[in-house]
This record gives sequence, C-alpha cells and structure tokens, in this order.
Amino acid sequence: MFGALLLFAGFQMLFSKGRGANYDRNWMVRLARRRFQFTPQQIGTGFFVRAQGEWMGTPLLLALVAVEATDILFAVDSVPALLAVTRDPFIVYSSNLFAILSLRALYFTIAGILPRVDYLHMGIAATLVFVGLKMIASEHFRISSQICLAVVAGIMAVTVIASLVRDKQRGIS
Repeated sequence: MFGALLLFAGFQMLFSKGRGANYDRNWMVRLARRRFQFTPQQIGTGFFVRAQGEWMGTPLLLALVAVEATDILFAVDSVPALLAVTRDPFIVYSSNLFAILSLRALYFTIAGILPRVDYLHMGIAATLVFVGLKMIASEHFRISSQICLAVVAGIMAVTVIASLVRDKQRGIS
C-alpha cells in the first residue's frame, strides 16, 4: 500500500505542470483560521497581536502552522520509505528524528542551492518511484540497503550534475 502511494507521488511530481503550493488548502491552516481570527497583514514581530480589542493571530502564526504541518507530513511520510530500506525500528525512528531536527537548519542551504538545481524535482520523483517499486517488489526480490543507497545517491548525483551542466551551457555560474 505504501509502495503504491510512493509510486503515485513520484509520478505526480514527474508529470505536474509546475503548480505552486496553495497554503490556504492546508488542513492545519484551515483549522487555525477556524480557531483564531487573523490580521490581514503582519503587525509587529509576534504570533499574536491585540487588534480591535481582541487577540488575533498574525500571518507569521499561519506560516508557523504551515511549516509544522509540513514537518508532521514528512515525519509520517518518511516512515514507509525508510521501512523499504531497512526493517530495523531503531534506524527508522532515530533517522526520522534526526531528519526532523535538522530539517530547518538545512532549509537555508537548500534554498540557496535550489535555484541552481533545475532537475532536482525529477531526481526526487525518480527516487520516490524507485522506493515505491522496491516496496512493492520486496516480497519477491531482496535488494540490499547498500544497493538502495547507491541507487538513490546515483539519482541525486545525476540530477545535480545535469543541472550544473545545463547552467554551464546557459552561461550561469
């Protein structure tokens, strides 16, 4: 079941037409908007502000809610992908914990690199498809963790190299 979900997500990423994220549809943001009133624009630097005689949330609070909802989604989503690589629960949960703790620290690095790696979405989609196929076929074929790691690292290396070659051809340094 999880393998099919990863296949679906991978193919959806490959064939999407560059649709941007719509944060108004995020279930956590909708829940927060039902629970609190929000100011239309940021006032001050806090999550809440006293406006019109009552406490209201700021857009900064909505951004925090969206980020935390994404963290929860990644935490839940990564467990089946990790189970495709290893069945050791300690590795699955400890790697998930470290990934969540380091996610925001890596954000700014990735945000700086992302404009130069045009093909990254294709590499991530190919990785999702690979892991999904591995999970589906795991009953019939045993693929070692080392081979899985090599395939994923290879996909990401090809993605980065292809992006850098494209930048060089276009004269971007």
